[in-house]
Amino acid sequence: LMPPYSGGVTYTYINSFIANKKVYVPIYGFATDDSVLAQYADLLPGYEIIGFDCNQIIPANGAIHCIAMKVPALPEQISCDDWVSGDVNSDGQLDLLDVLLVVEIVLDDNFAGTCARQAADLNTDGEVSVLDMVQLVNVILGF
Repeated sequence: LMPPYSGGVTYTYINSFIANKKVYVPIYGFATDDSVLAQYADLLPGYEIIGFDCNQIIPANGAIHCIAMKVPALPEQISCDDWVSGDVNSDGQLDLLDVLLVVEIVLDDNFAGTCARQAADLNTDGEVSVLDMVQLVNVILGF
């Protein structure tokens, strides 16, 4: 039961999206919508079948599946709570290696990850600079 091709738009019911035991089925307000939802329910027992109005997105030649595949995942939330200021390699020691890593970050802005950069920013001004390097040397020397 495919809806008719109309005005340059290929309406499709097969372009569904399945997530967490739910099936999002494209619907368009056609007389065939209810029948298609019933067929999905017969074919996928134990799944919740949800009609999803795709009238606004189907003219771009994609329904819910195509659109959902283009949405990137949210970035993983990184916690730097366990990192100590100045301990850029997170080895539990403030030493020359940490100073050298701060130098690398200063010279190459893309050198380190988020937590290492946060640990290297000793003066917490939002950037890693020579000032952070000097401050780390002073901390290590006990000044």
